[in-house]
Amino acid sequence: MMNENELQTQLLNIPEEYRQAIFDYFRHSKMNFEQIIKLIDLFQTCFKSIDDIKAKTEEACDEFYEEQLDDAQGDYDMLECEYGNLEHDLEDATAEIEDLKTKIGDLKSENKVLKTYINILEKLLEKHGISNRYS
Repeated sequence: MMNENELQTQLLNIPEEYRQAIFDYFRHSKMNFEQIIKLIDLFQTCFKSIDDIKAKTEEACDEFYEEQLDDAQGDYDMLECEYGNLEHDLEDATAEIEDLKTKIGDLKSENKVLKTYINILEKLLEKHGISNRYS
């Protein structure tokens, strides 16, 4: 037969938050010590199973979050690469715009020169009495 001290020793394997309640229940129950020990073994098995489930759940969550983190890192790397490509494209486009601005400036200068030549030619035509039918 088991006494209360032995019962308390057996209960040490039960999580502390449940220990006193279980001990109080057994103290007032009509169960014999062998039945109590079998029930304590069942409790211990349940708590071990719960601990195993918690550990497996934590492990699964850790793996899930690691996978999510890896996926997010991959997405980030891909976006960073795309950003680099867009930056390069922007630099190319900016250079093309600057080149076009230069060409427009050159065309404006040429246009001024051509207008000056046209004015000179019109004045020469007038001087020689030839009418300018395009003006």
